Amino acid sequence: MAKNGARLLADHPRVVVAFSRAEKGMHEMRKGILQYARLHGQWNIRFANGHQDDIRLSDIRKGDCDGVIATTLSDGVESLAGLDVPVVLHDRNSGDESKALSRLLRRSARIVCDNADVGRMAADFYLSTPYERFAFFPGTRNLRWAAERGAAFAERIAACGRGEVEFFGGSGADMEGWLRSLHKPTGVFAAWDGAARLVVDACRSAGIGVPEQVGVLGVDDDEDICEFSVPSISSVVLDVRRAGYVAARDLDLQMRAVSTKHRIPYGAKSVVRRSSTALEESAADSLVARALDFIAINAGSVLSVPEVADALGVNRRLLERRFAEANRGTVFDAVREARFKRVTSLLVHTRRTTEEIAEECGFSSASYLISLFRRRYGMTMGEYRASNTATE
Repeated sequence: MAKNGARLLADHPRVVVAFSRAEKGMHEMRKGILQYARLHGQWNIRFANGHQDDIRLSDIRKGDCDGVIATTLSDGVESLAGLDVPVVLHDRNSGDESKALSRLLRRSARIVCDNADVGRMAADFYLSTPYERFAFFPGTRNLRWAAERGAAFAERIAACGRGEVEFFGGSGADMEGWLRSLHKPTGVFAAWDGAARLVVDACRSAGIGVPEQVGVLGVDDDEDICEFSVPSISSVVLDVRRAGYVAARDLDLQMRAVSTKHRIPYGAKSVVRRSSTALEESAADSLVARALDFIAINAGSVLSVPEVADALGVNRRLLERRFAEANRGTVFDAVREARFKRVTSLLVHTRRTTEEIAEECGFSSASYLISLFRRRYGMTMGEYRASNTATE
């Protein structure tokens, strides 16, 4: 028996983890779990993510494992109620739990999102922007946690004397009509990034400008959604990786017969600001915004300033003056910034060589790119890749 009363383990704990890799929040929580497992006595982990070679929760029998971390939406999660092992559940709070799942929740440690905290951070973010009217889009389904975020958002907006929040009418309502009816400009808070993308797409279909008429803010900071939307979507970041780490620590204590608090809350961590809420920038000059879009689309080409001006149908002197008036530096600076953004993205997300990156990003030679990169970032390209590449 350890000094703190914990039972000593005779072997590596056998743990089943059922968190999807596809959903950003669950993927980040899974990383927190694995981080704990690496640092605190190697766990023998099996995954139940629905892949062909994964274990299924419904197939687990007594003696197969020492603990489970799953979500209330995991396939077969109700079957865990019959196992006499510690269970930690991420309570997705959908509002339609079965009786078996409800019993399991009552006896399990629960990871819970503080949805009110998420709504308040979204409100605080919008209150710091030029938007004067606000709306909430919960998505197309009636989800309890989404409603909690919207209620807290509206409460914070009202408490600051900024009026009432307009709520979407629910499933079956005319989304484009609702967006057209909003007084402009309005900042829309969507319950999650997928819902935010629906708002952006509906605005495009309805001919409503984002962000100049409608701002869009999501939740989860799912780069696959936010970075590949046009415009890119601002999003509230949740502290899910820390929650995963704490959940693994809770399970570890339970497997060692130590009583735990059984409630693991997490909330909002920060907001990543992208183009969908950049109202002050869009108002500065639409010509500059069009130029920046054109430069970003063609970041892999060798662009000259006259080519950018020609593509926009203006002369170079006018374009340069508009950039100066908008405090955006020079057009050449913008071209180089877009190229270096492309370079750093290729370094982090691919294994391309320096020569391949130089060619793809329009630099005359690898040696020239290496020199410019070191001068700009104070490190070599290899050092940048090593320090910024995410590890599982």
